[in-house]
Amino acid sequence: MKVYNTRHIRRIFLCFFPVSVVFIISVVVIRKLLNYISKVNIDIEKKICYINLYNMWISQYIQQKKISDFVVKNGYKNIAIYGWGDLGKRLYDELIQNSEINLRYIVDRADIKEINSLCKCVKNANDINEKIDLLIITPFIEFDTIKDSINNDKIMQIFSLEDLVYEM
Repeated sequence: MKVYNTRHIRRIFLCFFPVSVVFIISVVVIRKLLNYISKVNIDIEKKICYINLYNMWISQYIQQKKISDFVVKNGYKNIAIYGWGDLGKRLYDELIQNSEINLRYIVDRADIKEINSLCKCVKNANDINEKIDLLIITPFIEFDTIKDSINNDKIMQIFSLEDLVYEM
């Protein structure tokens, strides 16, 4: 059996220590890159879903099928929009043109300036305190989570924007 002295052990340690440090750093960097790539892929998939919805919405609009007409035809008068991103703003622009629709609330976690004197801005759908015939959720990818978080008997019906666009 060979006996190693301190000098041998030190040499072995000095040879393998840098390699093991590089290996550990590489593993950490690779994990971070994989997490980043995963987040980017999810973001890309989300953007593709939004593009597909915009495409369908424009296609329906060209065919004279409007969300506002669908809403009125189905008896919804007092409306709230959940989400004040691009989709929410475009939905607002369409709905506000129909005099038979009363836009009562915009729901968004961000601080929103008052849109108009008849449309209140709240941060939570559970803060709505008057009867709403229809709440339209524009971040449709999170529809189930958002819908499950709403516990308000003033809201009669909840649809995602995606459902409305494809139902028209």
